[in-house]
Amino acid sequence: MIINNKHRQSTASLSNIKKQMLNEVVNNDHFDDVFDKGKSVTRNVTIKEKGSSQTYILLGYPTKAQKNSHSKYSGSLYIKT
Repeated sequence: MIINNKHRQSTASLSNIKKQMLNEVVNNDHFDDVFDKGKSVTRNVTIKEKGSSQTYILLGYPTKAQKNSHSKYSGSLYIKT
């Protein structure tokens, strides 16, 4: 998942699990380092879906900012189960 601006990401086409992961990126201040400082960030996240929980590793990795980005860097979000 490529995120140009962590505060302006459309969730319309995302599954419920990916929406929860994106919500974690938006609300977790550690991911600001990806967009503002160009640093990689790794976080364990537990997602609840249909009565069960699954733990994922979210890796935020900085990439060159795209033209429509309002941040210094864009970010790629990798998900590991």
